[in-house]
Amino acid sequence: MRTSWNVARGAVLWLAALAPLAGGCHSGDARKDCCGPPAPPLGTLSDVIWRRQEIAGAASEFVVYQHEFELNDIHLNLGGEDHVKAIAARLHAGATLPVIVERSMTSVRPDSQFKYPINPSPELDMQRREVVVRALIAMAIPDAEQRVVVAPALTAGQTATEAARSYQQGLGRTGGYTPSAPAAAGPVLSGLPAAAPVAISPDAAAVE
Repeated sequence: MRTSWNVARGAVLWLAALAPLAGGCHSGDARKDCCGPPAPPLGTLSDVIWRRQEIAGAASEFVVYQHEFELNDIHLNLGGEDHVKAIAARLHAGATLPVIVERSMTSVRPDSQFKYPINPSPELDMQRREVVVRALIAMAIPDAEQRVVVAPALTAGQTATEAARSYQQGLGRTGGYTPSAPAAAGPVLSGLPAAAPVAISPDAAAVE
């Protein structure tokens, strides 16, 4: 009987000694010793990176690229006109980003040996900037003169080799380009008049 009592008392004392540790990282000062400070909420660190990428991506949407102009000319092509109109709409909606006219690299230096069209033309770039400024002013952007700058694009484009590889990869995935027949106008849209074209001229005195 005495032996059983001693065993029981020993078990109770052993459990009592382990009691402070039973809480582990969830009770008392043991939390500071074995776990450190609580972990931040999920995404606290990575969300900052994603936000920076989002801002950088939005800034690239305000770049008027050199391929949106006619080659070595100040006239915007159709895609460039649409892009400038979209930029004006976003500026009216409250965007505060600068508008960048990409520096051209398609001019030929007269004194070069091989006459490759791989050189900048500051004069052409400033003329293109003036076209974009006047177009934005015509679309009621009052600070266009201060907002539009000439600079390299924020992201580097593909080289000829990279573009060719991307094109071949696209062919391999899709089997090539297959033009589809134009969709017939439905009964609701067939009676609507065609939208009038809007052009951006070099002097941009007005947007027709």
